[in-house]
Amino acid sequence: MDTTCKNCMLWAKIPGTHEGECRMGPPTPVMIGRQRTAPALMGMPSSGGEQPVFAFVVPRTPGQYGCACFRPKEAPQTE
Repeated sequence: MDTTCKNCMLWAKIPGTHEGECRMGPPTPVMIGRQRTAPALMGMPSSGGEQPVFAFVVPRTPGQYGCACFRPKEAPQTE
């Protein structure tokens, strides 16, 4: 049995590439920068400074990689 990513039901191909997104686990938070905190509103003190900004991503893998958590794609239903 071919247990590569492209044959796993948890892998979603990215159109126009040989890569896809592995949906084995939840998206992972990745810090992509920092932003200034909002100024104090209505006389309330601001924490001042900056806060991190996060994006949530799923791993990208080539379709020919071996899948560590392989789940075969279900066969199409026929009537």
